[in-house]
Amino acid sequence: MDYAYLRESTQQVAALEQAADILHSPAGADITPLLRFRVLTSLGAAELAHGDLRPARAAYDEVRAGIAAISSAGMRQQLGNLYGEAQLGTAAILARDKNLKDARDLLQQSRNPPAGSLGRFTRSTVLLQQAQLEQSANESPDTVTRLYLDAISALHQEKDVNAEVY
Repeated sequence: MDYAYLRESTQQVAALEQAADILHSPAGADITPLLRFRVLTSLGAAELAHGDLRPARAAYDEVRAGIAAISSAGMRQQLGNLYGEAQLGTAAILARDKNLKDARDLLQQSRNPPAGSLGRFTRSTVLLQQAQLEQSANESPDTVTRLYLDAISALHQEKDVNAEVY
């Protein structure tokens, strides 16, 4: 089967919306939490990329609330990366809505998560998103430069030398 048509953003959103509809139907009751929240996180990202902030926020909010409601600590830990993606997606939505204070607060929380936080974040990713936010705000070039340099430094620290191709 050729999935090339899914590269078109409207087709990708439509396919993910259909998958989300299945998740919300009786047939979706047996779908694993990992798959459920992966579909919703992907839907949020696709909607955000397409510029549809309201459905993107709804998808990300569902991921964050759904993972927070899971009683199993092991399952919540397994879903930590998806929670982190949803939180960073929410920060991107806030930034696009020009709600810079809340976006900054959420990114700062992602950068320095409190003990027992649900999300797992890659430091370089958070720093890069902070740098992009500050660059678009056009308020402090020195802060932007420092954040980009910190992101590059974090990326070098995070890289896995054993996985690099020579």
